[in-house]
Amino acid sequence: MDYYVSSYEENIEILKQCQNLVKNNCKIFLRLHPSTNRNEFYKIYKEYIIKNKIILTSNSIHEFLTSCDEVISYPSTAIIYAYFYKKRIFLINNDLQKKIEKKWPYLNYLYSSIAIKINIRDIKNIKKFFFKKKHFKNKFKNFF
Repeated sequence: MDYYVSSYEENIEILKQCQNLVKNNCKIFLRLHPSTNRNEFYKIYKEYIIKNKIILTSNSIHEFLTSCDEVISYPSTAIIYAYFYKKRIFLINNDLQKKIEKKWPYLNYLYSSIAIKINIRDIKNIKKFFFKKKHFKNKFKNFF
């Protein structure tokens, strides 16, 4: 979550949506972009991080991906890494994603081929996607 990718309002909404995941016994790991100031981020969003028991990690991408089952992300190279780690990937639709769809059709094709696009408000109900294997079944097959 960084301000080049998402707005303050989007970040707040995502952190609020995490409440339902926590209620459903999900652990939330949040890995910031390496260029994001962790202390500054924590100060701004502290209330939501504490309330939702979010684990703010600065581990390597490898350590992060081996500690989670699913990845929810904005457009990022992290999505590509998550694919290679065979994670279920949810791509958040936001303004950046809309620009990518228009400006870089191949990148949009790549993201669409390896991830399920969701809106921020879908995060609270994301477990529904876990049981619909058809969403993932052929999506990842033979992409590369």
